[in-house]
Amino acid sequence: MGAPSQPNIEVSQPYSIPEGMTPEAARERIEELKGDSDFGKRFLAGDKRAANEFDALTRHAMGQQQPEVKAEPTDNEKALAALGPPAKPEDYRLDNIRDPVTGYQVGLHGEQLPAETKTLIDKTLFPAAHSLGLSQSDISAVAMTVTKPMTWEQCEAYLHNVWKGEEFEKGLADFRAAMSGNPQYRELLEQYEQLSNSGPLMTGIVAAYRRRQALR
Repeated sequence: MGAPSQPNIEVSQPYSIPEGMTPEAARERIEELKGDSDFGKRFLAGDKRAANEFDALTRHAMGQQQPEVKAEPTDNEKALAALGPPAKPEDYRLDNIRDPVTGYQVGLHGEQLPAETKTLIDKTLFPAAHSLGLSQSDISAVAMTVTKPMTWEQCEAYLHNVWKGEEFEKGLADFRAAMSGNPQYRELLEQYEQLSNSGPLMTGIVAAYRRRQALR
């Protein structure tokens, strides 16, 4: 006799209760599976489809609601999600940013910056950026305008360079839409010169807003 055959472990697949199956039929199917040696081998070997089938039948037999199955995100959705913010506000990094006035490299939490600028970044900019969905690359660009604020003329020129032609008005419209639901952040922009005229901050907010819209 040859060596005993190994259980055929299937790749995990979802399982749905057949349309029209009654709780009684589900209980009968459960009893059938209990007597099915091949199913038992797959179940004990960790085959997720076998586990999902047994769980779904058990829930149906007991009149319980089936768990919702989340659709696998598309490649485009995965790519957009990867451009989002880090897990926590304090995870933003400023390692490669230098203060244009002092020339000092900004540390992980802005140790080389003046105390008031460090507080603005840690306590205001990072939490707001995280809430709005800004990426690490967005925050790196914004940091430069915190250490060296833009004038409105410089900000407008920056926006025209990024949003060319008709895209300029679309960009401003999306910026207003992004901020409409966040009045507390509009107040921050009005309160701090470093933020109110920051072209990179405005384009970063719009980019994050468009990513969220694309994922809906």
